[in-house]
Amino acid sequence: MSYRAYVPVIIHGGNGLITVIDTLTNQILANIKVGKYPSSVTIAPTGHFVYVANGDGTVSVINTATNTLYKTIPVGSNCNGIAITPSGAFVYVTNYDDNNVSVIDTLTNKVITTLATGKGATGVAVTPDGRYVYVANTISNTVSVIDTSSNTVTTTIQVGAGPYIIVITPNGKYAYVANMNDSTVSVIIISSNTVTESPIAVGSDPTGLAITPNGQFVYTVNTVSGTSSVIDTSTNTVVETIPGLKGGANSLAVTPDGKLIYILSYDGTVRILSTATNKPIVGVGPIHLEAGASSIGQFISPVHEEFNDWCLVSPELSEL
Repeated sequence: MSYRAYVPVIIHGGNGLITVIDTLTNQILANIKVGKYPSSVTIAPTGHFVYVANGDGTVSVINTATNTLYKTIPVGSNCNGIAITPSGAFVYVTNYDDNNVSVIDTLTNKVITTLATGKGATGVAVTPDGRYVYVANTISNTVSVIDTSSNTVTTTIQVGAGPYIIVITPNGKYAYVANMNDSTVSVIIISSNTVTESPIAVGSDPTGLAITPNGQFVYTVNTVSGTSSVIDTSTNTVVETIPGLKGGANSLAVTPDGKLIYILSYDGTVRILSTATNKPIVGVGPIHLEAGASSIGQFISPVHEEFNDWCLVSPELSEL
């Protein structure tokens, strides 16, 4: 089955590209110019548009039918994380320097409100029911919880040191937070917004986090260790450590069918592993990009490529 990976790449002078990869052939389909210092992407549930958070304080909107830049939206300073609601109606963007989150209405592609969070807002995730947004505040060592019905911060949760990225289980019961400064993963119980008693020890500097579609495993990428820790969510224990991730491996994503893991590195290498074995597939990859790649969050489209091709609507129609 074929999906598309939209990989943020930073080339000379901080100029940004989104490199589009076909996961069936692992061929590069396009290199799309976006803002400077792109750090993360979020993909509309329909697959029609990709939203890119750029460190220059903008969000680039890509039309996936043509793989071209459609719009540029100004947001806050040094935006990092980005996530879209399950309905596709709103995009939440973290602004690290401003300690806040910009909320974009995808119908107009304009910011409708800005919400204060903790210091160093970075990773962001939306619950599967779309009711809440969780924001990792790297400097404050907290997670802010936003109620999407009112766009207000309702709770602040203390976690580990340097929370960087968040994933939420498909059943909406738990949020996993990678704390890069103390090399742990905190687990938040969403019903009570409390943290389980003991954080999970992983490798050094966990900057990447992904969860399998069935919610069974959470994978970290530990940049300093050059490893990935595999967490069994039924026991919240590390059941395997994947070695050999050199070259500044920093982020990862799991394909929507749960079969493959794509791991990005600062040296431009994209490694491809099988979730069945947690090992590289013989004869598949790695892919070598033009420059270093990283992404705070999921960067593989949830939409099957053939579906994406025949169900596309024009940008003009999407704004009616």
